[in-house]
Amino acid sequence: MGILKRLWNISLKPQLTLYLTSELGGTPYKSTTPRAIWSPPFTRQPSPQPKFAARVGVFDIDTPQGTRPAYNPSWGYNNPYRKNTISGNEYSELVPSSGPKWPKARKHFVLVHGACHGAWAWYKIIALIKTSGNNVTALDLGASGVNPKQVLEIPHLSDYFSPLMEFMTSLPTDEKVILVGNSLGGFAIAKAMEIFPEKISVAVFVAALMPGLILDAATIYNETSSGTFILDNLITFDNGPTNPPTTVSFGPKFLASYIYPLSPIQDWALATTLVRPLYLYSLDDISKEMVLTSKKYGSVRRAYIVAAEDKVLSKEFQQLMIEKNPPDQVEEISGSDHAPMMSKPGQLFTLLLRIANK
Repeated sequence: MGILKRLWNISLKPQLTLYLTSELGGTPYKSTTPRAIWSPPFTRQPSPQPKFAARVGVFDIDTPQGTRPAYNPSWGYNNPYRKNTISGNEYSELVPSSGPKWPKARKHFVLVHGACHGAWAWYKIIALIKTSGNNVTALDLGASGVNPKQVLEIPHLSDYFSPLMEFMTSLPTDEKVILVGNSLGGFAIAKAMEIFPEKISVAVFVAALMPGLILDAATIYNETSSGTFILDNLITFDNGPTNPPTTVSFGPKFLASYIYPLSPIQDWALATTLVRPLYLYSLDDISKEMVLTSKKYGSVRRAYIVAAEDKVLSKEFQQLMIEKNPPDQVEEISGSDHAPMMSKPGQLFTLLLRIANK
């Protein structure tokens, strides 16, 4: 053992110290406990990232957003570029060493989730928007996410929309937002367009229900709601077995097969723990609540983003809504399921910025 220790001190240890020092551009790490220090995922001035972290017991899944930021040791603390990956969906951003120069006039994105989901469903897009220097608000609709209401306390569609309407009312009269809705959230932003057209610069329907003057909300809802009565979704009959069902909850198999088939499994797992029941509103209630006019709803610029591989709203049905209720702009995300914010966040973010800045 004495000979080996002397050999280590004389020959191997100086070489390893020199290697680590030259590779990282700093003093060697001498602790006997393997570790790696990571700067927060969205710092404006990234710290150098030890490229050997995976070799000392740090799994990729444990690093920010499940990946290790790219690192070139020659850049040191003046690394002009940072590449991040969010749950397998890669995007790149230029970060000057002196700090990013944000635009003076920031955009304000308001994100509205779909059925049984909540503001949490937008967590990747929230991070990307904030990183870009823009403002973002993700809302929980009635009895969704962390909203304190219980599902049977919101028996009318207006109750479900209430948090969004309250938020829009609170906006200053001179502020315009970009409304973004996914799935059933399309109805919510359509209602906001009818009531607050002067406060919306553009409304973006992301694989969402997009009603209009020709193809109305009740027809769209009737055509799509039957798809929820499948697999392991839980249906309740709180008004008795002879009356229509009152709520639906998405089961793990339905989420995996229809909502998140192309999304990272971590996002499916997250959804299984956070989804809440949705009240099944009557067609009569939807018809009364979703009255849209060309003077108000029709005056707001609209964009539709097609999810090409959507199994909840087929591409054909999305195209039907586009044909019957033509928006001002149409985009498509290839390889996306019903939740582009999970399956293709980088592409969705890019499209949102393009639409907002048009």
